[in-house]
Amino acid sequence: MRNRIHFTLIELLVVVAIIAILAGMLLPALNRAREMARKTVCIGNLKTIGIAQIGYSSDWNGWILPVKNNLTSPSWYDQLWYGILSGYGVNTIKYGTNYDYFTRYTSKCTFYCPSEQRANLSTNLFPFTCYTINNILCGTLVKNSFMRNWNAVTSGARAIMVHDSIRTDQYSNNHRNGVSYRHGSYDSRPLVDLSSMISGNVTTGKGNFQFLDGHVESLSYTELSALRKTAEESGISDGNPMLSNGMFYRGFYNDKKVTVE
Repeated sequence: MRNRIHFTLIELLVVVAIIAILAGMLLPALNRAREMARKTVCIGNLKTIGIAQIGYSSDWNGWILPVKNNLTSPSWYDQLWYGILSGYGVNTIKYGTNYDYFTRYTSKCTFYCPSEQRANLSTNLFPFTCYTINNILCGTLVKNSFMRNWNAVTSGARAIMVHDSIRTDQYSNNHRNGVSYRHGSYDSRPLVDLSSMISGNVTTGKGNFQFLDGHVESLSYTELSALRKTAEESGISDGNPMLSNGMFYRGFYNDKKVTVE
């Protein structure tokens, strides 16, 4: 007759405790792996956007992608930079990116960052996209605004173009506190307009930045703040290199632009 093995309550509790310890050790590693995968997707999105905006400039005689164009359209999104790159609505050329209003919170959208936990249809907290464009570098194709050509660029590798955004009120940005440092350690600052934005110095993660030459870098708030413009990159006082938006003036002559008439 086969002998039955019986476990005491203490032995069972020891086994449960060991399983709990192992799970506690493995879960953080799994979470880090998932976040690394999400970050990789975000970097891929920004690289695709980088190739697309270079393609736009190539088609339009070196003019840098504007924040907004002047097309007459029933949809607001047709006129914005991501609609332009995606051939959205009345735009007739598509530059390899995908945007659709109804799928903007899914992997089908090039402008969706999977690391942004609060971007979904139920909250609609990112009515534009998870990324914003540098409106110091990029002009707006409307009367009395400006446009900039590549002949104003001193170094495309220094000029910030598009980046992770925490702003729900805008599709463009020129402030380090408007960046979302959500990779590695989630940026849980409230999603509000810039006037009531909490400083990014409370974050410990990194934001992804696509530069005008197409390459992408991951930078923390401290690393972004350490970026400096040179004397030839005019536009802000050289006497105050720590200005909160000075890093958005790098890589081009700020005074070299054309007024839209």
